[in-house]
Amino acid sequence: KLSDHIWPFSTLQEHLSQHGRTGGHYVQTILNPYLKKVALFIFMSAREKFVKRKGTFHIFGIDFMIDAAWHVWFIEANGYPGYTWSINFDTRSLVEEQFNLVQQVHENPRFYTHMVAGDRYGGFEMIFSEMEEERSQRAYNPCQEFKFNRRYT
Repeated sequence: KLSDHIWPFSTLQEHLSQHGRTGGHYVQTILNPYLKKVALFIFMSAREKFVKRKGTFHIFGIDFMIDAAWHVWFIEANGYPGYTWSINFDTRSLVEEQFNLVQQVHENPRFYTHMVAGDRYGGFEMIFSEMEEERSQRAYNPCQEFKFNRRYT
C-alpha cells in the first residue's frame, strides 16, 4: 500500500524513537534542516533556467527516500508535482494552504516582500528570498551552507 511508504515527519520521528534510532527531536533538529539545505541547493542549481513572470509563481516538488540503513537519498525534483492522496499525509490541507497563500499574494502583492528565510505561512516556510539576498548583498554559497555538515551513520 502506498500509505505504508509515505510518512509525515511525525510518523517518521515516532518510528525512529520507538526503535531507539534517535532522540525525540531528530527530525525537527537534524533531518528537516538538512533537507531544507538540500532543497535550496537543488533549487539554486537550476535558478538561472527559471523564467520569471510578474504575477506568477511555480510550485516544485522534491522527493527524498530513506533506505533501510537510514541514508537519505534525493530521488527527483518535479516542476509540476502531483499531490499523492494518502491517509498518512494530509495533502488536502496542504492544497488549501497553498491556495490561501496564492490568494494572499494576489490580494496584497507586497505581503511577502518583508519575509525572510525561516518565516512561515501556515505549513509553508520560506527557505530563500531573492529580496533578502539583494538587501544583504550576499549571494548564495553552497560551500558555506554545507560547511558544518556532519555525516550521520
